[in-house]
Amino acid sequence: MGIELQAFLGRNTDLLTWGEQLLDAVVCPLDGELGMVPLTAPLFKELRTRLTPEERERLDLTDPHGSPLPSEKHAAWMWAESASINTTIALIDLFEFGDAGHERAYIFSNGKHVPVKYFDFLTFLHDIAKIEFNLEAINLEKYRGETAAESWVLMSKMEPPEGATEITYYIKRHDETRCAIYRVPNDKDYWRFSSCKE
Repeated sequence: MGIELQAFLGRNTDLLTWGEQLLDAVVCPLDGELGMVPLTAPLFKELRTRLTPEERERLDLTDPHGSPLPSEKHAAWMWAESASINTTIALIDLFEFGDAGHERAYIFSNGKHVPVKYFDFLTFLHDIAKIEFNLEAINLEKYRGETAAESWVLMSKMEPPEGATEITYYIKRHDETRCAIYRVPNDKDYWRFSSCKE
């Protein structure tokens, strides 16, 4: 089975603030402080609405039937740029189908694009951006297929681990659920993102 996944990666506490502006942004925990916001079809569309109608029309002339559309890709790039002010965000693009495929990663730090090779981007987040996580624990291909982004979102709806203590930081989403960060007692006392609860 192939894979098609576009997503933002960054520090959980930064990603959680996106819910104030993006109703379809769902933070999925990866490890330690590192989280991911998969670019699902609804999130791509929501980001696209941030462009002007003229921009959308001009960009989509190059590939009007693309999935995602050129305007959606551009909107994701623009969001990563703006969201990286005072932090670091990665935008990844994984695709594999038969013998065709690509693995791309783009780093944005303090509002600017920082060129980096795909196989170095996690090291950049860990060593340069100082996001605490176990490099060996990250498996971005955990869910495969053309709906990998949607699978990540679905499977992130899990109960917090036993013994976790709640941190008083909530965001309210459009479906009237609340999301919290939990601190998990372990060697490094990492923060982890909880399920969304009614």
